[in-house]
Amino acid sequence: MPRNRRKRRRNTPEVLDLHGLGFDAARDTTIRFLESRWNSGKEVHIITGNSYDMQQHVIKVFLEYKLTYEVGDHFNTGYLKTWLL
Repeated sequence: MPRNRRKRRRNTPEVLDLHGLGFDAARDTTIRFLESRWNSGKEVHIITGNSYDMQQHVIKVFLEYKLTYEVGDHFNTGYLKTWLL
């Protein structure tokens, strides 16, 4: 086996970037993104930037779909993550 071959990470999260979208378009895009990956077992990151209002719109979608979520991590709060189990 070649030395330089990279290992693929199996648990790489799916990512959706909402930068540049209005609230309505972001909601529709988030719903389509989640539904197309439903029951995939994947972790999903939705990048909202640091907009509190955008995060609240995405959180409403999560709650409608009864998804648990977390706000970013210690270093970056500009995204939301959930799991599609």
